[in-house]
Amino acid sequence: CRPHARCSGRCRCRRGPEMTAGASLTLVTIAIPTYRRPDLLRRALESVAQQTYKALEVLVADNATEGSEVEAVVASFSSQLPGLVFHKHVANIGAVGNFFYCLERARGGYFMWLADDDEISPSAVEAMVQVLDRDPLAVSAVPHWLLKRGAIGGELQAARSYESLNRLS
Repeated sequence: CRPHARCSGRCRCRRGPEMTAGASLTLVTIAIPTYRRPDLLRRALESVAQQTYKALEVLVADNATEGSEVEAVVASFSSQLPGLVFHKHVANIGAVGNFFYCLERARGGYFMWLADDDEISPSAVEAMVQVLDRDPLAVSAVPHWLLKRGAIGGELQAARSYESLNRLS
């Protein structure tokens, strides 16, 4: 790759599309291993499609779910997520095998897991990239998280976005 703040040209990362004149963003891979949960996967992909950070590779690996519903859900996001890649295993390779499959195929300079039943705030990826770009010694960033189903009564909690991108620093 071209040298940049994270790797000085020594990594295997790819640079993403330009967002502003003269600025090239680091490609972020979001890996979503899935199995038998197309409705939850739809929610996860909706949250990815709303990201303010656009240099994304989104890998969805289906661990041999019966039928074509998972593939249809993924296909419905192809216009919203140009970096979307789908793979359906012909046989179940186990959860760990599916995770490693995603990790081995990631092309991004940054990588994150997203469970098929999780959602992320629209600015989550942007906030984490800012933290990692700001500190070349940082090796990991984790966004704030919210348990969306209450412990008492199972009430769904309202999702919220980050008030400030600086809160993660």
